[in-house]
Amino acid sequence: MPSFTPDTAADHPDASSSPAATASRTPLAAFILAMGILLTAINMRTTTIALPPFMPTIRDDTGLSATATGLLTTLPVLCWATLSLSAPRVARRIGFDWAMILTMILVAAGSILRLLPAIWPIFAGTLVIGVALSLGNVIVPASVKRDFPHKPGPMMSLYGLGMTIGGTLAAAVMMPIHLRTGLSWRATLGLLAIPAIIAAVALLPRLGMPSVRAANAALRRAGHAGTAATRPHLWGDLLAWQISLFFGLQSTIFYGLGTWTPTILTERGMSESTAGLMWAFSQIGSIPASFLVPLLIQRGVPIRRIMAGICVCFSIMIAGMLVLTGAPAVPVAVLMVLFGVAGSSSMACTLMLSVLRSPNTEYAAAMSGMSQAVGYAVAASSPFLFGMLHDLSGSWTLPIVVTLVTVAPIAWAGFGASRERMLGHGSERGPHLVMASPEATGTSRAD
Repeated sequence: MPSFTPDTAADHPDASSSPAATASRTPLAAFILAMGILLTAINMRTTTIALPPFMPTIRDDTGLSATATGLLTTLPVLCWATLSLSAPRVARRIGFDWAMILTMILVAAGSILRLLPAIWPIFAGTLVIGVALSLGNVIVPASVKRDFPHKPGPMMSLYGLGMTIGGTLAAAVMMPIHLRTGLSWRATLGLLAIPAIIAAVALLPRLGMPSVRAANAALRRAGHAGTAATRPHLWGDLLAWQISLFFGLQSTIFYGLGTWTPTILTERGMSESTAGLMWAFSQIGSIPASFLVPLLIQRGVPIRRIMAGICVCFSIMIAGMLVLTGAPAVPVAVLMVLFGVAGSSSMACTLMLSVLRSPNTEYAAAMSGMSQAVGYAVAASSPFLFGMLHDLSGSWTLPIVVTLVTVAPIAWAGFGASRERMLGHGSERGPHLVMASPEATGTSRAD
């Protein structure tokens, strides 16, 4: 489906996806690019989603408090908040593809570092992983805009599906591996370096593709020739802020409540293995949402309706966690599926808005960077604060209630971001907007 862009889009050509870069692309080349997106996506959430089920074990083994242990999930989010704005500059300097390879190398390095038998490597390795993911979070969606400008929906579905598959497997199998093989929790988490290394190797063929070399050369030339006046300015754009705040507010729920859910369940009488399985149910709920939401948006389903569904799912899940006094497996599993549906739908909406509302690749990278920076700055403290509220009150009721209240501002930001506008153009879509052709946008079909 062609993307909608303003009739002024020709004034902002997308150099990195120009005809010279994509016109001669073969089906095999398109397959290599798509597989690179999928394999990178699989590793984008494994190291963070695998951690929550191990939180009680880490606390018992190291003696860390709930507040200090919460920092393990806060560190990556802090990296995403502080470093995401630098990712587009890294891409201009070394190219999207080297940036994706660097992301996978750093994920593997951080996972290996956490093997060392001390407390500081846990935090140091997590920090390295956070730096890696702050780069990949921005670069991969922008590479979709570059490599598949006319089919962002299917490619974003592939990206979301890859993240969900990786997260689901990490949540479902890491704790059973730890319990059944006798591996320490450090060694078990260290296994996550293997798929990252595989992805880095699989990305290497991209570097020899003529279309990729041409696109990266064009991106570097555009970066050198660009000035402050010609590059995207999003900080005064209301749409950019609404997308960013929606992403940040929903992330406070995902990283705050999500981090501590396995711990809450174990304290309510559920075994560690079953609690880890319940966390995996949230990832199972994410699979259809992450795959279908981008396709539904591209086919014309109003984003406002999807936003409403997200708020309903979040509200039911959080209220359920509040009223359940024990940890019955079936009701908890249903709540976790709803949690996964809401979280993945929120991520998919943010990624699709960043791509579809951007007139070119540089806008897509800038919007992705801003949404990650602002969003994760809002969400960074949520695991820490969730644990702190528990330590202060002596129960999980207060942090869960605060999380439920957060759904209201999520609805406000989400419905505002649903209005159909283009970044850099403050008015609503109307007669002055046209369906851009490949020639107008400086792109050509990737297939």
